[in-house]
Amino acid sequence: MQEQKFYNLTNPQKSIWVTEEYFKGSAINNICGTALIREKVNLRLLEKSIIQVLKNNDIFKIKLCLNDSNVEQYVSDYINSDIVYLYAKNYRDFERIKNEIVAKPFHLLNSHPYNFYIITFPNGNAAFCLNIHHILADSWTLGFLSKQVVKTYCALLQIDIPYEYE
Repeated sequence: MQEQKFYNLTNPQKSIWVTEEYFKGSAINNICGTALIREKVNLRLLEKSIIQVLKNNDIFKIKLCLNDSNVEQYVSDYINSDIVYLYAKNYRDFERIKNEIVAKPFHLLNSHPYNFYIITFPNGNAAFCLNIHHILADSWTLGFLSKQVVKTYCALLQIDIPYEYE
């Protein structure tokens, strides 16, 4: 078995950690990105796309731990590929669901501080949502990962990527 390597937090991560400690138990450092697909969605392929993006990005393997009272990070062998399915009756309900998702605080130590969601609508449309702690990602990262999910989904559907996602 390979020995686990631990890494110091970057200076921006340290700043986020201090904020997290000050506002302990809150969702102050959560960032959430959502992409709405306004057409009938193949949920099996969308889930497969999300899992592929999870596997292709090491950010989803990072965990935090305490070593001698110091917060450090390490790369886990595992990802959290459990996608939560939710149902929205309409777009107002969708907004409520998004607000509830981003308001849930993460347990940061020895866990994966992110969750992927697929939200379905009565008309067959769907959205995917990534709620992630800011210690791992920023808003640019959310856009990058969303584009990866869309590109992978379109490739699995064997269709061209819509212009706005290129």
